Amino acid sequence: MQTNPTPYGMGWWIRSENPGVFTDPGAFGAVSFIDVNRGIGGYMAIDDYSDRDAGAPPAFFIDEMIPAIQAAYDAAQ
Repeated sequence: MQTNPTPYGMGWWIRSENPGVFTDPGAFGAVSFIDVNRGIGGYMAIDDYSDRDAGAPPAFFIDEMIPAIQAAYDAAQ
């Protein structure tokens, strides 16, 4: 199977470092995600209109919060 050089499809970014997770970062820090392996999804909205670091809120949610949500879900199973 070839690796997709642009891991994007049907409006979702495909997370190669977190298989089965698809994200959709939006403007001003909003991020939605689905985890097809666990059958869960979520949405985080941040109301931040500053120009400090627009990528920081989505990166935090994708890199830190989604794994924490997954761990909590797995622990509850």
